[in-house]
Amino acid sequence: MRSLLLVFLDNATAEYSFISTFFIPQKTLPPLETPASVPPSAILSADGGTFTELRSPSGSDYGVLRPLSSTTPGLGGFVSFVAKSKEEQATIDAMWKQVIDPVMEYCQAFVRSILDPIPPTIPLLTMIRLAEDIVAEIQKRHCPPAETYVFGLSLQMWPVFQKGMTEHIESLKKLADGTSSGYFSRSSTTTDAMTENVSSSPQLTA
Repeated sequence: MRSLLLVFLDNATAEYSFISTFFIPQKTLPPLETPASVPPSAILSADGGTFTELRSPSGSDYGVLRPLSSTTPGLGGFVSFVAKSKEEQATIDAMWKQVIDPVMEYCQAFVRSILDPIPPTIPLLTMIRLAEDIVAEIQKRHCPPAETYVFGLSLQMWPVFQKGMTEHIESLKKLADGTSSGYFSRSSTTTDAMTENVSSSPQLTA
């Protein structure tokens, strides 16, 4: 389970990073205004012009108001994720799901195989905690569909864990009540009335 989730983590986040950066629509730059030609002698001379006159036009600074971005560690270092619209996010998620869907089906089948029959409670709890750590790492790498998928896997394991813990609790109750058979079953206690009945039996008085 650990190896499966770690491989899924690396491949899913790397694929999402590639789709987010490669298939994002590129904005076309507006045509720049051609600045008026300045004689070389004017540039070299001390009084050839002020900084305001000779600086590049303001139209060349394209995209002054850029969308918010965040930098996140990925497989090959740090990957920059730019804020996207809802339509772009939905398109990227659909493309990612189309690529990773066979992997998710394999992971789903693997989880079903380890939950039937019910595994021991301690290893099952370890797998649940591992899935929670994987979700936390996916959140750092900004891959929402993978986060939702692994969280769904942990939700499938929780009811099985609760069922196993309930069976343990019932076993301990039976042990405490003395109804279970075995070495640790509680023997009947000896009372004063039982002692008096035994002492007054005909076999002992004869």
